[in-house]
Amino acid sequence: KHWWVYVRWWIGEKIVRTRKRRLYELYNINEVKKINKIGVLLSAYNSEYYIDECLQPWMELKGELDISFACVSGMYKEYIDFGFKSRNKGTLSMLANYELDYLLSTGPKSLLGENDSKNAALNVIKNQCDIFWILDSDELYTEKQIRDIIKYIETTPEYDWYSVNLKN
Repeated sequence: KHWWVYVRWWIGEKIVRTRKRRLYELYNINEVKKINKIGVLLSAYNSEYYIDECLQPWMELKGELDISFACVSGMYKEYIDFGFKSRNKGTLSMLANYELDYLLSTGPKSLLGENDSKNAALNVIKNQCDIFWILDSDELYTEKQIRDIIKYIETTPEYDWYSVNLKN
């Protein structure tokens, strides 16, 4: 009947596992951990009506916060299985106006599933970033919200992942 919880976190490329009790000895949870590089994994499909509103605050902060974008744009394979028609030309045309680091676009004959699509984008930036932010094109943040969330992550490094509930 062990009451401890195993915790794992990244230190460089090594996963460390320890008892929760020892976590406080190994890592000062009150310490602020500066985030040097942010990876944004953007999923954008059929979103030409709100993609500008989604990306504008991120692009304003891109240089200052050292943000890399890996974007997947295309209908997921699961949608074709349900009989949906591909409607992404408008979104792709708008994405071309942004300084995205990586853009993976799939057409109706070369579709990937949602997980495969996002994993492909993650694979190109996973060794370059301290944190990853999974962003759908209908998730709208202000510059202040982005800064506040990053500040929160920096001041609470004891957690492996975070979740934001949105009301868009």
